[in-house]
Amino acid sequence: MKQTRLLKFAIIAAIILVAVFLMQKIGVSELRELIGEHVLFAPMIYVLCFAILPIFLFPVPVLAVVAGAVFGLFAGSLYTIIGAMINSVLMFYIARFLGFRAVSDFTQNSKSKILKTLGEPGGKFSLILILRLMPLVPYNALNYACGVMNVSLREYVVATFVGIVPATFIMVNLGEKALDMRSNGFIIACVLMAALVVLSSWGAKKIRAKRGDLGNNADL
Repeated sequence: MKQTRLLKFAIIAAIILVAVFLMQKIGVSELRELIGEHVLFAPMIYVLCFAILPIFLFPVPVLAVVAGAVFGLFAGSLYTIIGAMINSVLMFYIARFLGFRAVSDFTQNSKSKILKTLGEPGGKFSLILILRLMPLVPYNALNYACGVMNVSLREYVVATFVGIVPATFIMVNLGEKALDMRSNGFIIACVLMAALVVLSSWGAKKIRAKRGDLGNNADL
């Protein structure tokens, strides 16, 4: 038991330390350079980066923008979705190993209706889907949250796949069009991103009103 606790503490400490390092050393230009130097293996390198970097809280939008700039819209979106699905499963199991019981108990006493809903038995598909469709909800945090709460892997994976597709295409498109920020395409990409934020927030409110289990914004 003591060894397991020490291992969990070591993993958490490693995640924090690597996260601090990555935030300071790696950005869009560094990733583009890394991928650009290995043209033949560029897709594999990118998918590997997406599968691993978010574990250490690396910002996912940066990866999506790089995909658009390097691979273009369709190939970039495909590689991003593949990497995101691998990563989401990895983070789910890492979180489940680190502390399912402790966080599950916490959610039962939490004032947040979203946390309570994730912590209770039963289907969570629609809730996870709503959160995935909202770009303002941190991808990394949701992966870890679902892993430590009472969420089945199947509904988590399916809801994640369906939910990340729209945002992936829009963010990758933004990265592709960012190569020429004066173009009409870049302006349209920015408008699409803003529209996704507005529409997903509006849709979430509608579903909250129908379900009645997600509460108001103050309860999130």
